[in-house]
Amino acid sequence: MRQAERRAAMRRVASALAHAVGTPLNVIAGRAALISQAPHDKRSEHAANNAAVIERQVEALVERIQHMLKWLRTDDARRELCAPAGMLEAAGC
Repeated sequence: MRQAERRAAMRRVASALAHAVGTPLNVIAGRAALISQAPHDKRSEHAANNAAVIERQVEALVERIQHMLKWLRTDDARRELCAPAGMLEAAGC
């Protein structure tokens, strides 16, 4: 039961992290895309290169965060059938 509670807490942390980090990363990626898609006469080549670097780094960061969140949300606990009395004994009751 304790392990299930820990996993539930980890899932809540994962959800909070996804929300807290996801929105700013979307804004950063969107702004970089706007810079890189601006008409050639409105931007410098240097700005376009920097925007492309930002987009690649955001994508790499999103991939790492998604991998971590997937791990946090996965329930890898083994389930075993047991008698209620055995569970109470194992819990120290």
